[in-house]
Amino acid sequence: MRLRLVVPFAAVSTLLCLPAQAQFHTPFPDWTSAKSARSALHDPPISPVPNWYEVRLGTWQVPLETVAHMVSLIDARLVSNKLFGDKARIAKYAIQFRGETREDRRVVRLAGACQVFDTPAWELSAQFMHVDDGGQCFFDAEYDPVEKRLSYFTYHGYA
Repeated sequence: MRLRLVVPFAAVSTLLCLPAQAQFHTPFPDWTSAKSARSALHDPPISPVPNWYEVRLGTWQVPLETVAHMVSLIDARLVSNKLFGDKARIAKYAIQFRGETREDRRVVRLAGACQVFDTPAWELSAQFMHVDDGGQCFFDAEYDPVEKRLSYFTYHGYA
């Protein structure tokens, strides 16, 4: 008789000691599980147009029409760059962008680099590259989707 009482008591005790996810049968987040050798180590890059990478964790997703308009505006700025203004070099620029919300208005944050060194493509969608200087090779910009214009554009310069 005592054994019949011990088993349910042990089951309830074990359940109460489990983390909240296990108690309510919700799966653990994807990042907690080990990936097999066959699976990709990292999420693939989000690249709606060549050499443009949407950085994850934005507050809103930038529509493809907006990206196309930003491409034309950024290309015009890069053409005017005397050091890196030829079409062959502009085609190799890596442009990162993400839809963000600032003070209840939507903006698109942009960062560009004429050289990404050995940075893998998946990493360009994981987070913005941080460069303190870099002359006119690296730039930061902001696009206003309501006014359809670059509200901010600056090259890093030299530290």
